[in-house]
Amino acid sequence: MKIPGLFEKVGSLGTIVSAMGCPMCFPFLASLGASLGLGIFSAFEGLFINKLIPLFAIIVLISNLFAWISHRQFLRLLWGVLGPLMVLATLYLFWTDYWSTYMFYAGLMLMLIVSIWNMVSPPQSCTSVSNKVIINKSLMTCPYCRHQKTEDMPTDACLWFYECENCKTLLIPKKGDCCVFCSYGDIKCPPMQRPESCCEIKRVGVT
Repeated sequence: MKIPGLFEKVGSLGTIVSAMGCPMCFPFLASLGASLGLGIFSAFEGLFINKLIPLFAIIVLISNLFAWISHRQFLRLLWGVLGPLMVLATLYLFWTDYWSTYMFYAGLMLMLIVSIWNMVSPPQSCTSVSNKVIINKSLMTCPYCRHQKTEDMPTDACLWFYECENCKTLLIPKKGDCCVFCSYGDIKCPPMQRPESCCEIKRVGVT
């Protein structure tokens, strides 16, 4: 989804810029903001702290949650929501603790890193993966007699057994593979070509 990604970047940038206008609470960012000409906003520090920073952090949080619906990558979701949650926790839970400022800085840094990560390596959505062409033929090679034969692969099952028509050896998947096509074929089975796990597909045998 492009819209959640756009809001995530706007929210991250807005949070950082707003923090630069808060010299009393975040002097490090305020000094950086002053060098960029943002010192004139110091008079609005209360507005930034109470309204803008939490608003932008919530935008980033919601954007990452909506993006997860598309790409379903849990690790990316975890890093995406951790930053804004740290910012919000600083403002509403640990404001009086001396270490909360460092958590705030860490949250902003994490938000920035995740934004750069999403720009450099955008998450691939499940929809785009599932719409790709599924190949349902694979060239099987017997590891014993080297006999080869092109076989049709079922689209909704993983083949657990395969009998070589030349040497009559009954093949089973190698350790870590879900089916014989993934072990002895030149093309992975259709379930492995799709986003869903092959372990959730029924297994059948072929002789």
